[in-house]
Amino acid sequence: MASIQKYTTKTKGSLYLFKAVSGYDKSGKAITTTRRGFKTKKQAKDAAVDFEAAVKNGGIVNDTNSTFEAVAIEWLEKHNNEVKQSTIKSQKSKINTACTYFGNRRIKDIKRREVENMIADLLDNEEKIDMRKSGKYKRGTVINIFQVVKMVFRYAKTYELINIDPTIDVGLPRRVKTLSDKKQNKIKFLNKPELINFLENVNKYSLDIEQAYLHLLAYSGMRAGEGLALQWNDIDFKNNTLDINKTLFTDGNSNKRYELNTPKSEASNRLISIDPLVIELLKKLKQYQNESKLAFGKGYHDANFVFAAPDGRPKTIGFMQWRLERICKMYGSKVNLHMLRHTHTSLCISSGMSIFEIQKRLGHSDIQTTMNVYAHLTKETEEIAAEKFSAFMAN
Repeated sequence: MASIQKYTTKTKGSLYLFKAVSGYDKSGKAITTTRRGFKTKKQAKDAAVDFEAAVKNGGIVNDTNSTFEAVAIEWLEKHNNEVKQSTIKSQKSKINTACTYFGNRRIKDIKRREVENMIADLLDNEEKIDMRKSGKYKRGTVINIFQVVKMVFRYAKTYELINIDPTIDVGLPRRVKTLSDKKQNKIKFLNKPELINFLENVNKYSLDIEQAYLHLLAYSGMRAGEGLALQWNDIDFKNNTLDINKTLFTDGNSNKRYELNTPKSEASNRLISIDPLVIELLKKLKQYQNESKLAFGKGYHDANFVFAAPDGRPKTIGFMQWRLERICKMYGSKVNLHMLRHTHTSLCISSGMSIFEIQKRLGHSDIQTTMNVYAHLTKETEEIAAEKFSAFMAN
């Protein structure tokens, strides 16, 4: 039986929608379809009756008057169980951006030129721009928004809601790279003396949990979310190894709404060796955490997280980045969490580690990804070496 619901929009006020079962997946779970934009409850109810009748008779259920927003939401709901919740959240955000351009338009009426205009309007074509005031986005973000829009139109074409997909052959306008672009696109990392100085200041200005976490990222090259997802059973203290098999997702940066998801790719599941220095910091952290657990009592959320808050819930990336910024502010530096992954890669290169060893350690699924980072960082180190030589000759 379809359900009828009332909802409110900024432009059209109160409208109605219906949700009905359109089929079942392989596991027998019901697949629901949502249709929106009805002016009255009766219209929504009549449409729901027609929809359910068509499903019962095995016909193709389509509504050629569906808006882009309605189709986008329907597409999201259909593959909600196929991807991670972090991906769904990201896609919702991109759909919301696209809906500011043609959310209430009938999807069949949207033309290729409108999609191109949206891209041009979103794209940041200025060297310096206040992103918060302009509504512009960097090229990579616009590409991601466009990819989601393409998937919505492909879904609409599959279910015969449109005859022509307006996103076919649409591309982003080419941009001539400036010297400013090249400077901004440089991969940032710390060299060995800078890393040593950074870690010394971490020891000086941070707590045990931050010391262990930041040392871990620097000595392992783990992604920030992989590190926060670590549980004590992932650490082999006898053999000094880490089993990296998951990543942490928090909804709205809240550790009360968290999920443990599979890593970025299959290759991200990996077993790596870790320095004894980090192992000792982790042992120290475990002892501190056991004391904290006893002090907190029955309300402790015991999910076995290595990097846990006093109540046992996992620390979030946002919190750790905030703490890192405070540490850097105290001794006058700028470092972010992902920079430590690049730093580890750079030092692996300097140590003579092979490209395949680096790929396995970082968890890259494609050797080309490793090659790109390798080439970029090698170029950076060559430029630094040239600058040092020039400075030496000048003196």
